[in-house]
Amino acid sequence: DHHQNKYDFDYSAIFTSCSAELFGITLAVLTVDRFGRILSQSVACSMGGLSVALLGFVAASKSPNRTFLIVAAFSARLFMMAASCVTWVSTAEMLPTEIRTTGHSAANALGRLGAFVSPYALASSTDTRTIGALMLLISTVTTFAICRLPETMGTNMGAGQAPSVHSSSRHEARD
Repeated sequence: DHHQNKYDFDYSAIFTSCSAELFGITLAVLTVDRFGRILSQSVACSMGGLSVALLGFVAASKSPNRTFLIVAAFSARLFMMAASCVTWVSTAEMLPTEIRTTGHSAANALGRLGAFVSPYALASSTDTRTIGALMLLISTVTTFAICRLPETMGTNMGAGQAPSVHSSSRHEARD
């Protein structure tokens, strides 16, 4: 039957790549209190960007090695997941709830905008080297931004936070 659609997915490669997120969480747990939030985040983000760039450049070769592609995809997901996990820890320690919730909303809106624009900006005809280089650039800018954040390791929860809008009125009521 010529109308039958046939899809060919490499499920073992997809499963292997997806399992990297569990290892990314583990990496974040093992490094966040040992090396600090900023170092853990910046190294993970940098390594993730390098892994994606490597993936893009190798995928563009005439006969890319399947195993190498899986390892690069695994590494990219592992490091990006670790960076993301540490981001959640550090933002909770340095920002009050009111600012965090506004930031989450803004990030959600930008993420949805990015999801809308991506298929048009990066069509299937876009060279994987271009995609890899773009992701490396984004990771590099993100790493520089991370390095400008204050380190919160060893501080009490809320010690690095700006005063809450509601905190001054509560203190005045007690005085």
